[in-house]
Amino acid sequence: MTRTHDAAPVPDLFLERYLLGELPEDERGRIERLLDLDPDLRGRLDALKASEDEAARRYPAPDMADRIRGRLRDVAAAERTRVSERKAWGWLVPAAAAATLALAASLSVVRSPGPSDDIRLKGGDAELVVFRKTTSGSERLEPGASALPGDLIRVGYRAAGRTWGAIVSTDGDGNVTQHLPRSGQRAAALEAGGTVLLGFSYELDDAPRWERFYLVTGDEAFDLEPVRRAARSVATAGSEAAPPPLKLPSGLGQSVFSLTKEPVQ
Repeated sequence: MTRTHDAAPVPDLFLERYLLGELPEDERGRIERLLDLDPDLRGRLDALKASEDEAARRYPAPDMADRIRGRLRDVAAAERTRVSERKAWGWLVPAAAAATLALAASLSVVRSPGPSDDIRLKGGDAELVVFRKTTSGSERLEPGASALPGDLIRVGYRAAGRTWGAIVSTDGDGNVTQHLPRSGQRAAALEAGGTVLLGFSYELDDAPRWERFYLVTGDEAFDLEPVRRAARSVATAGSEAAPPPLKLPSGLGQSVFSLTKEPVQ
């Protein structure tokens, strides 16, 4: 990996959730500050509200509300079993309730990865989530997904009750990168309450074959040197296969997520 990047602009789905009052107070305040500073963002918000008002006028509210509530129950169940859904690039945007056809149509899910695609060891349900920036916002990637040099990648996690953690990655050149915390010798305190995205993105470099991320978690603060040492021991330059899970001290768990690097044609 090479350069880091600030988060991209707020996508429409996040603004829809703001209109519905579904955002936590701190994220709602962040949007309101951006609206004060960005006339274009304010215009997009006004356009979304007008679209939702039109949808509410054209479709019978009771029938549509029942259909949307049922759809949202399905999406919530799918999320609990790790089915990917459309997310925002700047912040996590869960599918939100709406009494309009426009928001119902914006919900989408993709295939749940098979058990061989992902590895979670000793860490309960703590897991990595990875997004790629697209021209229309972002997409959540499944374990084993293909990626290209130059792709902008955003990494996050679900703590699932674990209180301390670190994220490192290895690539096909044998490099080890520490993502969480970005520096320091001790694990970071993990945030609870769903998916947490790191506050920056990464541009993938031209290291070949694979990029592999490790979320290491514990119930107590732990030193990072054993984690870095374990990552260096498996990050063999020139290996055709992605490296194995890390050999970690007792009491630590891990979630592993791999990307397959495709050469630029």
